[in-house]
Amino acid sequence: MNSEILKIFDDNRNTIGVSTREEVHRLGLWHETFHCWFISREGNKDYIYLQLRSDQKKDYPNLLDITAAGHLLAHETVLDGIREVHEEIGIEVTIDELESLGVRFYTTRRRGSWDFQGGI
Repeated sequence: MNSEILKIFDDNRNTIGVSTREEVHRLGLWHETFHCWFISREGNKDYIYLQLRSDQKKDYPNLLDITAAGHLLAHETVLDGIREVHEEIGIEVTIDELESLGVRFYTTRRRGSWDFQGGI
């Protein structure tokens, strides 16, 4: 299996190169991800659709997760992230069918050590 190659960034969000997904997570480097949340309203109730992660996943197995999400490869833009919706949940959508919530920056810390920094 080929390793995913991701763009990496410094703390000021400047592109500084590329690295493998494994290295990015091991070193806690800033990188890009795409998140797509499906929501609905039925009557007066709002719903958010989550997926259950496979028990075979290395990180966070058997836990609820974003409707569809994944890493943007080094050659991709945010618009290319739409592929994750089909890959993750089998639904074909266009970017025009989605509502952008903008760009978010966050870090994730797990078990006392840096697991990864994500989401430019």
